[in-house]
Amino acid sequence: TKTLRVDLTPSVKNIFAQFKKDARYILRKFRISPPASAMLKALRAGDFDIRICDFRCFYNIWKLSAKRKSLWIPKEKEYFNLLKCFKNKCFCITINDQAGALILMHDNVAYYYYAGATKEGVKQNLPYLVVWKCMQEAKKRKCKLWDFEGIYDSRWPNKGWLGFSHFKKSFGGSESEFPG
Repeated sequence: TKTLRVDLTPSVKNIFAQFKKDARYILRKFRISPPASAMLKALRAGDFDIRICDFRCFYNIWKLSAKRKSLWIPKEKEYFNLLKCFKNKCFCITINDQAGALILMHDNVAYYYYAGATKEGVKQNLPYLVVWKCMQEAKKRKCKLWDFEGIYDSRWPNKGWLGFSHFKKSFGGSESEFPG
């Protein structure tokens, strides 16, 4: 009933500038010099394993994430049927087998459809890096709009949505509300 959309038509630098302070801070930590931790040193050294379109890897991360949070996910067969339907209109990005997201595209809009992270991935703030990498990839693929596919709506209060809505709002954008 409510979503958050980010305009992907500005330059990457201008998109980044529209992020909230917390997201910019976390993402800058991945490039900080000198490295504040081994994780940052690994990224600076190019040791992070960032993969595009490793759909099986993403499904495994997503499954672990869902189990940790007691969430439902579709069976593997249903997931791969979805990918078959979208063909080249979808992609996923995974980082170190610890965080990832599946993006579906239609009419120059990139939809943040599914995402997940292991406990270690969350601890390292990898979901922020995943979203930023996905936004950049969507822009490369000529998408003009990023749709976060749902945020908290006070008309149907579900406090379980507050956490991930806060995360999504860290990337700026404008809210769109639909009739109930």
